[in-house]
Amino acid sequence: MKRLFAIVLSFLLLITLTFSSYAAPMPVGELSSRLLIRVGLRYGENALSSANLQNTVGYGSGYKVGYYDPSDNFIPLAQIDSTEITIRASGSTYTISNTTSGTMLTTLNSSGWTLAVVPQSLDGTPTRTWFKNNIYNGAFEYVRNSNGSLNVVNVINIEDYIKGILPYEMSPKWPLEALKAQALAARSFAVYTMDKHRSQGFDLCNTIDCQVYYGVKNANENTDTAVEQTRGMYITYNGEPINAVYHSSNGGATEHSENIWSRALPYLRAVRDDFESQTNMTNKSWNYEITLSELTSLLRARGNDIGQIVHAYAEYTESGNVEKLVFIDNNGKKLEYEKERARSVLKNSDIGINVRSQRFIFEDKANPRINSVGELMTPMSRAAYLDQSIITVTDTPVLAYPDTKSVITSYGMLPMLSGLGSSGSFKVLSSSGIYQVNEVFTVGGAGIIGAVHGTIDGSALSVPGSSSGTF
Repeated sequence: MKRLFAIVLSFLLLITLTFSSYAAPMPVGELSSRLLIRVGLRYGENALSSANLQNTVGYGSGYKVGYYDPSDNFIPLAQIDSTEITIRASGSTYTISNTTSGTMLTTLNSSGWTLAVVPQSLDGTPTRTWFKNNIYNGAFEYVRNSNGSLNVVNVINIEDYIKGILPYEMSPKWPLEALKAQALAARSFAVYTMDKHRSQGFDLCNTIDCQVYYGVKNANENTDTAVEQTRGMYITYNGEPINAVYHSSNGGATEHSENIWSRALPYLRAVRDDFESQTNMTNKSWNYEITLSELTSLLRARGNDIGQIVHAYAEYTESGNVEKLVFIDNNGKKLEYEKERARSVLKNSDIGINVRSQRFIFEDKANPRINSVGELMTPMSRAAYLDQSIITVTDTPVLAYPDTKSVITSYGMLPMLSGLGSSGSFKVLSSSGIYQVNEVFTVGGAGIIGAVHGTIDGSALSVPGSSSGTF
């Protein structure tokens, strides 16, 4: 039951660290289950010189070919009885042939329109069509590229589109209520991001850059039921579908949207998730190492004119995610990568690093100041109290954990030094100066977080330098 609640919570407290924000979509009242979405199946480097289609056994019986007018009405130009066809383009001419025999079936000269192929059904049964070992509902468009290749696009109503997402973004075996939550998120995200690939001749792609969409080959009664029971429903804010980004795992907390992208969205806020730790999510924990030499090469490859990187460190948000990575070379030149770029700058296939989200620790291997992400947001008992007469920390938000080697403040990462003498008291730096106290509590956005033991003084305000060269 806890796992199910975690799944549903993860989709309703929505935030992810892989997508960008787009302009607001049309209001819900103007949306319709008949809304057509164009999904790129093959495009860019994966565009095809020729594209095959095959009606699945027991469903289709040939195709109508033509084009869609600006109002998305299909205009037929020819009828093809063959169930296996191959489409090619040369200049403004489309040719369609029988895949098995090679016999030419029809040739069409386009004038400002894009070829559309609509599968047919003799008995009225919904058509399903094979393309590249997957099965799709709907029709297909073929967008010509300047090099003669074809972008292959699936033209489909939004509800059938969601039926082709659910089996790949969530296990079809998961509980119906979890699948319904996913359907709401997927449908809302789709209409919010409809223009993302418009320049390529379609609305959305079929990868994690948009949503994973491979048609209905893996769909089952459970996933289809989830779509039907939420048909036409969206997650909304002020009457408009939200940017319902989602994730498979979050490491224990989401993040304010403006700390990753640029726009502050009132429904994409940092939220703790205490349930993921009770699951076996595949990507909830990962680890990589990178050297100063590798960092130097990586940053130079990104177009930076720098010397040898000699120091690097991270700054974190209050919810414990990386907000900024800072790199300093041997000439004192500083490079800063903020928000989403703090994640993407480290992603590099040559050295085998794939930073999956902003929720990671970037530390010198020989001088760790945080040992796990959990230390950033592990609460102490509410029985802990802060003596406000001793110390004020209202302008230094802190998230810490007992007995760690550091705390996070508005000044950055401050290492904990040794205690002073045998008196058992400690120094702490606050907004009002340095205080000598017997017990120090740290305060975060959710209140008192926990006790730390050690000394923080003015000398700790500079981030310590690298001592190992490995992070």
